[in-house]
Amino acid sequence: MNQHDKSIHDVQEELLYALVKIHEYCINNQINYSLHGGTLIGAVREHGFIDWDDDADISMTRENYEKFLRIYREIGMGKELYFDEIRRKIYISRENKPHVWVDLFIYDYITDNKFLQKVKIAEIAFGLALIRTPEMLKMTKIRGMYKGWKYGFIWAVSKVGQIFPEDKKFRFLSKLHKSFPGKRNLIHRANDQFRGVKQILPNYIMDAYYLVPFENTELMITRDYDIVLRTDVGDYMTPVKVVNDVNAHHAARNNI
Repeated sequence: MNQHDKSIHDVQEELLYALVKIHEYCINNQINYSLHGGTLIGAVREHGFIDWDDDADISMTRENYEKFLRIYREIGMGKELYFDEIRRKIYISRENKPHVWVDLFIYDYITDNKFLQKVKIAEIAFGLALIRTPEMLKMTKIRGMYKGWKYGFIWAVSKVGQIFPEDKKFRFLSKLHKSFPGKRNLIHRANDQFRGVKQILPNYIMDAYYLVPFENTELMITRDYDIVLRTDVGDYMTPVKVVNDVNAHHAARNNI
């Protein structure tokens, strides 16, 4: 095993430890969640982590998230786990272990009205640019998703955002997440990156859950994972390594 493989193995081992702790916490407090993104693909396709995956994601409905947040504020998550309410990340801190975190994505309602959908998505796009710190801009550049005038827009708005305190910017963005709920027929991951924010789904896709094998344990996924994944990535059964994401995660861990 070369050094890179060993590093990935260590990161995944720590991520699995965190996911198990999060799962136990949610089960004990009657909170529904689903593995998400590459972690969900790994659960469905590999029954564990994708070979090169070095991060982990979960998702919740707004109702489950509000319950999670209320209980966290009351009792925390123990000595090892810490939830950053601003960035919606669950960090784990263990001595002599890799620095890792689990991203938590929230499904909020979005109106059926096409025009108001565009308004909400545009407002969130502005908010996402506003909260960009220099470190986050660096991650954006490494990922290479936004170039030319799009990156220029993000850079310019982020410079304006640096005038304001971080907590105020995130509170402003959080209000946008819950705007334009409409008749509550549709949902989207309002706190995702721009590509995810645009993906609008029927509300029932987060109505039911079940346990699936994941590495040496079982974790929770939504019953309608196929709809989620096909909307996200299309053919999720064909492995595709996103090298820029791996590089960005590595850089982020080194900055913790």
